[in-house]
Amino acid sequence: MKLLLKLCFLFLITYSSINGEPNTDLLESASIGNLDGVKKALSEQAYINVKDREGTNALMFAANNNHFEVVKFLVDNKADVLARNINGWTAAVMAGVRGNLFIKEYLEGVEKTIPKSRATGVVLSIVGDTFVDNRKLQIGDLVLENQTIYVGKKSICELQIKQSLSEFTLRLKEDTVFVLKFKEAPIENIFSGFLQQGKALFKIQKVFTGEKIQAVTPTTVASVRGTAFGVETESDGKTKISVLQGSVRTRVRATGIEDDEIIEDTPEIKKLVSNLDYNAQIIPVGYSVEVTPEKQKSVLEKAEAEGLKNRAQRKEFSNAVIPDLSLRCSEKPVTKSMDPNELSTRQKELDDLVGVESAKLKNTSESPIIISLVENRKAEKEVINFQPDTFKKPEILLLKNGKAVKGPIYIIHNRYIVFSNVGKQIFTEEEIDKIVAE
Repeated sequence: MKLLLKLCFLFLITYSSINGEPNTDLLESASIGNLDGVKKALSEQAYINVKDREGTNALMFAANNNHFEVVKFLVDNKADVLARNINGWTAAVMAGVRGNLFIKEYLEGVEKTIPKSRATGVVLSIVGDTFVDNRKLQIGDLVLENQTIYVGKKSICELQIKQSLSEFTLRLKEDTVFVLKFKEAPIENIFSGFLQQGKALFKIQKVFTGEKIQAVTPTTVASVRGTAFGVETESDGKTKISVLQGSVRTRVRATGIEDDEIIEDTPEIKKLVSNLDYNAQIIPVGYSVEVTPEKQKSVLEKAEAEGLKNRAQRKEFSNAVIPDLSLRCSEKPVTKSMDPNELSTRQKELDDLVGVESAKLKNTSESPIIISLVENRKAEKEVINFQPDTFKKPEILLLKNGKAVKGPIYIIHNRYIVFSNVGKQIFTEEEIDKIVAE
């Protein structure tokens, strides 16, 4: 009977889960309430949130079958309490349906402690050590809004923002401190990546209407509409922005003023930000700009930042007319042309930063699925960009629809690439009948 159960569970494990016996043992043990079996499976590298074909994970099995000790152990070991099966049921819902009310109430209590984030970063790739709240990150882990990411030495962490309609991906390099932020506004929601210090690569596809994406440092704010750029921030706030694709609109940041929730929406502070925006610079591809704390101070003094801040904090001025402040700061940071070799090297780095289609990303945080999606995107990109150093002898590709395509044929990631007289053509295995010599 035990063997039969094991075979059933093995069949039910989804194609996208990590294959292997530990995953089967985990689901089976959780279902029958075998706590020791659950611990053993996890010690053998079972994936704690692995699901069967119905979308049921170990926590759901344990909750459904009234095994509280297993439920609590899984929760204590970071099982995804908010995960849902194909019916949209969480573990708490499943416990309630089965009448396991104690477990239902326990899980609902845990759910209430989980921060409801409006912006979530999903880890796509990781090398070395990266931490959030003393928790070491792994592929598929979620980083919530306002949590601080610490990237260790000789380490890299790649993230994608899950809620963004745009494909917004980031590469955080060693010795970096980073925070994801979000602000809901009437016209457009703002996703911000705050780079406290370190180095980051921002890659943003076309930004959709209703969204705004910013890179923020202690001294600068960079707004983008579909671009790629690098940001380097030193411990004193000195920032260098290097544009690798498209262009970036950057301005000085009013640290401690425009982030003050109490006064940020007052007319005075809105006027200040408007003045700073007026003096923003457009940095084109192949150029960089540096903003030092000294330059920031100079600009803010000309914008009368402290005066506007003090005015905003005094209630008697809330309805008074704001003085006409026309900031015309000629001391903008100087843009510099990037070294061509550096630009080429940095642009090639972008090819390694591959995101996931937004719709697919929203439906999962499962590590094996994310790994598969990223690998598929990289393969697609490699096929599209493939260009041989030298051409092979032409052959004839016969298609199942009866057509024939003649030219040098290459097989890359199960795709047939033919350089015919009409240009580069790509076919899937399902379209191919056979290849014959010319």
